[in-house]
Amino acid sequence: MMKTKLHLYSLLLLCCFLFGANMSCTNKEETIKNTQEKITDFLTTEGIDSDYILLVPNSGCPGCISTAGLFIKDHYQNKNLFVILTRISSVKTFEIRTGIQVDSTSNIIVDQQNHFLINGKNKIYPALFTWKNQRLEFKGYQKPKNDIFGYLQKKLQ
Repeated sequence: MMKTKLHLYSLLLLCCFLFGANMSCTNKEETIKNTQEKITDFLTTEGIDSDYILLVPNSGCPGCISTAGLFIKDHYQNKNLFVILTRISSVKTFEIRTGIQVDSTSNIIVDQQNHFLINGKNKIYPALFTWKNQRLEFKGYQKPKNDIFGYLQKKLQ
């Protein structure tokens, strides 16, 4: 009898663990999916035809954000790149840091309401999407072990 209860509790614990892991994956997919839908609606409405969409949070992974700023500074005039700055506390600070006047640049927008914010643990990383035939595809995050800027550098040449 005691052995049966132990097996039953073990099975119940395993089911709870698997259900929780599944919910975690689903939430990550839903977060990206929701953000993709919002960005897709915006790009379609505004008639944006850049091939690459870079979503950059102003605060987060310090090395990733500063790398993003340098990358944007070098490539902001490339019409195949569209940049969305989100979670930005000061446009002026961004402009001073990069030397870019955001208001006079057609392929950079500031998401003041954080409408395009990716929630969850990856919200601190810049994210790259491709935009082709009215379809937005998530390519990845800029992380210490994932160099989306290197990939994008090659594509923009």
